[in-house]
Amino acid sequence: MSRRVAKFVLGVLIMAGFVGCSKNSSPTEPKKKEAPTIAAHQVTIPQKMAQSSDPNAQLAVGFISMANGFSNFGSNFAPTSLQKSSSLAASPNDDPTWFRTWTNAGLTTSVSIYDKGDTYVWEIRLSGTDGENSFSDWLFIHAEQSQDRSSGTMTIYEPVTTKVSSVFTWGKDAENNYTLTMIANFDAAAAKVVVLQRPDNSGSLEYSEGSQNNFVVQFTCQWSADGSGSWTSYDDNGKQTGSGSWN
Repeated sequence: MSRRVAKFVLGVLIMAGFVGCSKNSSPTEPKKKEAPTIAAHQVTIPQKMAQSSDPNAQLAVGFISMANGFSNFGSNFAPTSLQKSSSLAASPNDDPTWFRTWTNAGLTTSVSIYDKGDTYVWEIRLSGTDGENSFSDWLFIHAEQSQDRSSGTMTIYEPVTTKVSSVFTWGKDAENNYTLTMIANFDAAAAKVVVLQRPDNSGSLEYSEGSQNNFVVQFTCQWSADGSGSWTSYDDNGKQTGSGSWN
């Protein structure tokens, strides 16, 4: 599990760094109307849990931190300089409502946002080169969110392919419970993390490994609002191998 987890974390850090750097460019487009933003938000980690020396509590905190890292993408999808557009043609075969493009060191990044009535759609596309890969209007990230901000999904693709690298979904249910789900695809396997946060900041987490839609649970945990919790571990066949708690 550790090798795949390390690869998962590395992917998150690479993506966060890339999009974060893009946000710091200096575009020339005038601001006309504020664009919508991604509503994925941080899962709160109780202080006692964050400070626990229990290795399984620390593992849970690591997974939650990865989920929070993905949620940080939201601020990069709608920089304040996104301009209102009515004449720029792009996929999915109509004009984006908001559009922004900039070039940095030979790499051109374009952000398009589409108003679909009940949903917003975001696309980030690349053209040019990053020194390692060459791109031609390549779709890097696709995201969708309901306009009531209750749910959404984000798909990140592997460089210069249409192969999905990772998928991130979020949403609230009728009881206002918030769920973040991440799936990361590797060469011959995949990892899945599901984090649930209740309104009182108690929650649960499930980590699974597998391929495509066939996942086997490897680790689960639950925690209370005060940060105390319990955990269970499993082997590659889903058989329980251990359990415990932290205070």
